[in-house]
Amino acid sequence: AVVKVQRDFGNRADRKTARMKYLIADKGIEWFREKVEEYFGQKLPDCAEDEVHGFDDHMGWFPQGDGKYFYGWNVENGRLYDSEDRRWKTAIREICAELQPGIRLTAHQSILFTDLAEDDQEKLKAIIKRNNLPLSEEISTVRRWSMACVALPTCSLAVTESERVLPKLMDQLEVELAKLGLEKEAFTVRMTGCPNGCARPYNADIGLVGKTKDKYTVFLGGQLLGTRLGQIYQDVVHFDDLTATLVPVFTAFKHHRDGSETFGDFCDRLGNEKLAEMCQAQDVA
Repeated sequence: AVVKVQRDFGNRADRKTARMKYLIADKGIEWFREKVEEYFGQKLPDCAEDEVHGFDDHMGWFPQGDGKYFYGWNVENGRLYDSEDRRWKTAIREICAELQPGIRLTAHQSILFTDLAEDDQEKLKAIIKRNNLPLSEEISTVRRWSMACVALPTCSLAVTESERVLPKLMDQLEVELAKLGLEKEAFTVRMTGCPNGCARPYNADIGLVGKTKDKYTVFLGGQLLGTRLGQIYQDVVHFDDLTATLVPVFTAFKHHRDGSETFGDFCDRLGNEKLAEMCQAQDVA
């Protein structure tokens, strides 16, 4: 019923306003609800509030509740390829042929191999390692929680790079966070090649949104539960300056965080103006 309402009333003639959110913004949620009920043939139950307490990326080996197990495998930016030194496609082909798992794709661009027997764990890990690929538990926290949209050269809306350059930024951030002793902290970094936000940068701890060629808007202070959006910390930052822009913020976080608060909560509590003043004055000791 929802799809039919969008089909019949959405403005698909204009790509810029073709998505369902524009139809709802134009007509209102009550109108949309009434139309869905009309197509569905019955009244929908009232919405009930539900408090979400946390989130998980499901990476690693876990029981799935029915005597079987699943393994969450982190795939950086969701890109599967075979090269001379890394063989993602080959590994997945071998896993499917030998273990015959179910497959689920996560909202974080990774893979869940499901319905595995307990003794499949070592077999699966052996396949991954012989194809020269990392296990999820071997990946740094900042890289594990990073995500990029495809951007150039695939997306016609992109104004700059994203997927092809985020791994380089992760290499740099891993080094700097280790120097600060923050390598175990969960920093969510999401990058997009344009403001459309397909990698969901606006609710990340750190959102890097393409503004123009090789330059990004830096957002800080988002909340992964979707209850808070990040705010602009710096605008039009060159890719080569992103690490230098973020390191003082990480340093401030290390010295001025309140107990066990997350990086996003810390940035939101201080506010970007105060945070910028603190970093510029190097008042982080």
